[in-house]
Amino acid sequence: MKKVYNSDTLMTWLSFATRSLNLIIVIPLVLKMFDVNEIALWLLFSVIIGLQSLLDLGFTPTFIRVIAYAFGGTNERELSNPKTVFNGRPNWDSLIKIYGTMRVIYFRISVLWFGLIALLGSVVVFRPINLLKEPVIGWESWIIIVIISGVNFFGFSFSSLLQGANKIALLRRWESVFNLGSIFTSFIVLLSGGGILELVLANQIWIIFNVLRNYYLVRKTFPNLLLTKEDKIISNTVFNAVKSSSWKSGIGVFMSYGLTQFTGIIFAQIGSSENVAIYLFALRIIVFINQFSQAPFYSKIPKLSKFYAEKRLEEIINTSKRGMRYAYISYTLPFLVFAFGGERILGLINSRVPFPDKNLWFLLGFAFLLERYGAMHIQMFSLSNNIIWHIANGVSGCINILFVLSTYKFLGVLAFPIGMAAGYLLFYCWYSAKKSYGLMKTNFFAFEKTVFIPNLLIFLLAVCF
Repeated sequence: MKKVYNSDTLMTWLSFATRSLNLIIVIPLVLKMFDVNEIALWLLFSVIIGLQSLLDLGFTPTFIRVIAYAFGGTNERELSNPKTVFNGRPNWDSLIKIYGTMRVIYFRISVLWFGLIALLGSVVVFRPINLLKEPVIGWESWIIIVIISGVNFFGFSFSSLLQGANKIALLRRWESVFNLGSIFTSFIVLLSGGGILELVLANQIWIIFNVLRNYYLVRKTFPNLLLTKEDKIISNTVFNAVKSSSWKSGIGVFMSYGLTQFTGIIFAQIGSSENVAIYLFALRIIVFINQFSQAPFYSKIPKLSKFYAEKRLEEIINTSKRGMRYAYISYTLPFLVFAFGGERILGLINSRVPFPDKNLWFLLGFAFLLERYGAMHIQMFSLSNNIIWHIANGVSGCINILFVLSTYKFLGVLAFPIGMAAGYLLFYCWYSAKKSYGLMKTNFFAFEKTVFIPNLLIFLLAVCF
């Protein structure tokens, strides 16, 4: 068991590590070679692409969870509240119905996403594109993103199946290889004098390769899941098991990650190109660090779901503690590296965009640290398939919005991270943790004395000194 744990986590970290080469290789070249307007637009493209998880409507984490249940032997009629496990053997009948339902749902959402990004997305990028010296290049780049993002959305069905089946090490291993290919291609394009259009094309073509790769991995790894025409329909039993959890998760994602990304989109409409570039750059780095830190814990969710279906509480507590502990460490250390070395690094590459001032950076760091705490505990409680994302993120998101609307005039861009932190502190964190501790039959100090508390102290001491 320990060997599998290490393999999953290491491969997930490897995937993020290869993706982090963007921060080391691609982004420095962009900051050096592009003008401020191009940098702001390129970063805005990244924010919009990241919003795909909002229209996912919470289906991905829900499908990963029920797929894990089915691989543990759970019958389709019990997916919403697993009670029976048939010796841990996969229930192929349930899996075929889940996979068929998932394929249809993701196809329909991909069509919806294509329409929304083509219409609303074009409105969002209109101002930044028209600030370019050659706006036509910006519009050509945008068209490529719109077309390929629809294909990428449909591809979520293949990656969800692989994660739910606990083939995380396999998936992340191949992601690492393809990440290197994408980064190498972007590096060559930039060294050859390519602009934003060529860079977008170099990035987006690898998304197509990723979708085709995951489809191949599914076909090769699970030949029993080769769907017939009759299987490519929505199973009412499966859909009823996932719809409630999905919309709740979807609202939760929108009111947390979505609001964070929308701060960048809103600021891009009202701020100067330089200030927009600085904020979007800070947001890009902190979001990446946040995602990087998810590896030790989120790679264990399929295993934790299986433990829950088998009523193995002790394994759930030990595995989650270990994952959370490493997650906090892998968040705090990279954050502090940028906090004390980011300005010097950008100076060495003659970046046209300066590193964010310390106030903005530390406030973002604190807000996202609180988000990590609440998010991991909300994932723990979600093992029961009792989804509270819409409550936790909905209330904290409303607090965030009210704070930003009432303070932006006085605080400017600092209102965004302070609003996030206020929402997390006043509701999200304590509400999510209370539910999680109840599920695990523990309390804050007993669970966090070797998990969250030490990392919070390290972060606060670093900020003070």
